[in-house]
Amino acid sequence: MRRLNTVLLCALSAVSVPDALAEDEPSDTAQEDGSFHPARIGLCYGLDPGCYFVGVKLEVSGKYFGTNVHLGPLWAGIQCKIYPGLSVHSEASSLRPYVGYGIAGNEDDFIGWFTGPSVGVDLHLLKNKRLLLQPQLSWTKEGQKNNGWFPSGSLSLMWA
Repeated sequence: MRRLNTVLLCALSAVSVPDALAEDEPSDTAQEDGSFHPARIGLCYGLDPGCYFVGVKLEVSGKYFGTNVHLGPLWAGIQCKIYPGLSVHSEASSLRPYVGYGIAGNEDDFIGWFTGPSVGVDLHLLKNKRLLLQPQLSWTKEGQKNNGWFPSGSLSLMWA
C-alpha cells in the first residue's frame, strides 16, 4: 500500500510539473540568464530511494515541484521533490535545495524495496548551467525485511 501511495503522489507531482513550468519559472535570475533547464538525464550511484545501485536517471522539475524516475538492470524507482523556493545563483553555478520522498527496488527477495524521505541539492554548473551534480542524503527503510531505518545517500550527474 505504501508503494502505491508513493507512486500516486509522484504521478500527481509529475502532472503538476508542466503547469509549474508554464506558470512559474524558478527565479528571476535563472530566467533572465536562460539557465533554467527543467528536463535532465544522467547517471546515478548510491543506495537510497533516489538511486538504487547504479542507473539512468530522468528528471523534470518546476519552480516548486519535481519528479524523477531512475532505472537499472534489475530495479526501478520514482521520487517526488519539493523545492522550497530557496536558491543561490552566480555566473558559474546555481544551487537549489529540495526535500523529497521516494521508493526504489524490485519484488526480488534479495533486492527488495527501499523507501524514505530525503534532502538534497541541485548544483547546476558551467556558465550555461546544464551540468547538474545532485548529492542526496536519505533516511531509508528496507520495506520487505523490516530492519528499521538507516541513513543512506546517492549522487547523480546529469545534463539538462
